Amino acid sequence: GGGGGGGGSLRELAADEAAPPEGDSDPRAAAPACWRRCIQEAGRAIYAEPTLLAPYLLKAEALQALERWREALATMEQCVNSEPSRRSDQAVLQKVVEAQFLVKKSERDDLYALLGVTGVGSKASEKEVRAAYKRAALEWHPDKHAEESAEQRAEAEAHFKKLGEALEILTDPFKRKLWDEGHTVESIGQQAQQRRQQQQAERQRDGGEEWGAEQQRGEKRGGGGPGGVRRATNQREHDERPIAAAPLSGAESEAAEGVDDVPPPEPLEAASR
Repeated sequence: GGGGGGGGSLRELAADEAAPPEGDSDPRAAAPACWRRCIQEAGRAIYAEPTLLAPYLLKAEALQALERWREALATMEQCVNSEPSRRSDQAVLQKVVEAQFLVKKSERDDLYALLGVTGVGSKASEKEVRAAYKRAALEWHPDKHAEESAEQRAEAEAHFKKLGEALEILTDPFKRKLWDEGHTVESIGQQAQQRRQQQQAERQRDGGEEWGAEQQRGEKRGGGGPGGVRRATNQREHDERPIAAAPLSGAESEAAEGVDDVPPPEPLEAASR
């Protein structure tokens, strides 16, 4: 939606408002005041014309810059409800999803701070993460709180469990990348599970393809695959089958019939006499 004559667009106005004052040594010092002015201007535009899209987007962006995450989400939800067509506008709906993601990100525990990795945060090496975990685990190990009250022991056990979860995430490259992007512990667990299932399916598929290739090679040799196995089995059964005698001619048959009439050979002693 456009603005009035000579006024320029809201985004141009926001850019002018966000520009640091001349001579300011630190431009970031003036940023919060500029973003608050943007919120005010966008609010006036929304009040004047509730169906305009740009003021909602600008207001949400300014609120997020000030880390007012839930207000930004509420602004985007108001944007969707202000115009029925926006309920199917993928660009607007994506902004809502991003606002929801930032809300969840803001409500997470800081795993780096939980372990005591100070000053470096996401830039900490795995060695630094493990060293910080070791120090924190020694402090919160349940055995060190065995003589305290039941409530204190439960608190120590819960904290010790969180330390283990933090170590698992921050020492796994895949999970740590997701964490640094802003995903929650629950979301990371779901994506890690999906990844394991995908890898398992790929291994099974690769194993099946390898088995199929081996079977094809066996079929070519006559000994692999279902067809090759059947051929080899039939050949083996044929080789082991008793050989049937060929039919005898007439003379051979008569000679064979007289074989039973031939007297047995005499003993050697009788033959010598």
